[in-house]
Amino acid sequence: MKRIIILLILALGFGCLTMAAAQRSGYTKAEERDKAVKLTRFLEANPFDEKAAGARKRLTDYMSQVPDLSVNRCGELIPEMYQKRTRMIFGHKEIYAQLDFGALAALLQHPEMAKDRYAQNLAGLESALKVYEAVLLKDPTAKRPYLDDLITKRGAGTLADEIKTRTDKCIHKQ
Repeated sequence: MKRIIILLILALGFGCLTMAAAQRSGYTKAEERDKAVKLTRFLEANPFDEKAAGARKRLTDYMSQVPDLSVNRCGELIPEMYQKRTRMIFGHKEIYAQLDFGALAALLQHPEMAKDRYAQNLAGLESALKVYEAVLLKDPTAKRPYLDDLITKRGAGTLADEIKTRTDKCIHKQ
């Protein structure tokens, strides 16, 4: 009898843990994936909207709660963003965060990108450049030559090659 009670308690406990894990993992829920993509697109166009901070928090929380999803950040994408003096420039944190959110949205829309660091980094950078363009609309003095250079490469169709080179630097550092 004691064994049956112990087995029932263990089964109930396991069931509760499984339900809790399923609730935390939104990766497989279409409505949560769609919401994360919509929030990312919202931030690309409106990085300073009154709802932007909340959207960034929701995306950050979502990324940490989805165990089967991993965004591979590469410090070589925009190494200038890591310099202390750069962090004080208007729009820095919005651009920086968007690197992850853009990669996240791409992964949610294209799960096959999970092992493709080049595609993830390109998607993240494309998203961050959209935020940079929104930053410039709000404050034209926030120009950054290294980001302007990447926009020029995007326009010339050579951004993907540049991202491959920069991503390779990250891979070789590991």
